[in-house]
Amino acid sequence: MMNFTASYGRDVSYCFRPVSGNEGIRSDVVESPLFRGFLTLDTNNDTFEIPSAFTTTDVSGFVKMGDNAPIKVFPLYVGYEFNSYSTGDAIIKKLMTTSFQARVAKIKTGKGEVYYGGKGMLFDKNFDPLILCTYKARFDDTSGVADRKVMLDEKIIHVSPDVFMDQKSIVNKAILNKFIPFFLSIELGSRYSWIYPRIIDASFGSKPRIVVDYMHGIFSKTAPPIPSDESESTRINKFLLENEHLISVE
Repeated sequence: MMNFTASYGRDVSYCFRPVSGNEGIRSDVVESPLFRGFLTLDTNNDTFEIPSAFTTTDVSGFVKMGDNAPIKVFPLYVGYEFNSYSTGDAIIKKLMTTSFQARVAKIKTGKGEVYYGGKGMLFDKNFDPLILCTYKARFDDTSGVADRKVMLDEKIIHVSPDVFMDQKSIVNKAILNKFIPFFLSIELGSRYSWIYPRIIDASFGSKPRIVVDYMHGIFSKTAPPIPSDESESTRINKFLLENEHLISVE
């Protein structure tokens, strides 16, 4: 049986740690972050998936919005950059514990490999997702829309097929040899109790389900900025950063 250090377990488990809205205050983000993509929360079906990067406040605000806004998007921008990480385990640990303020961090290894990631998220150099962690969820409408809860029934780890096909990547090796085995061999606790907001409740098994797919229904990349119009791209990014709490589509 594989042994995992306490520090490894603590750091990678952060991907399924509920984050309160108080941790969403951006006081240390780079001045002009570049938006790279969006996570999507879509409740048009009876069951839906909530990316673990969403804060409890994000979800509670979404629930209170009712059925008029079944989709909420979560902008991703690169807030930090790190260098000189040489092992796949160290890269994954660092990215999974990236602060909510930074949203996504960029890591460049000594050999020039580039990876991006944040809480429950890991991307390759092209910002294609390698891992996305989510909760399978549903509404409990027994008390009416105004008082309904979001019930979290299951943890899910989405893994890109590219992880299995590219064994040269030190991060892909670390995902297959350690990250996934860790979550399939330990118990994180079977129940989450989120005191604030009280409208969120969760009860599910301790081991996540592993799903191999490209995550198109959860994540989408933004179009690259136009080099000849850098000032316009800067204004768009500034607007998105200042108004991300208003970004939702019906």
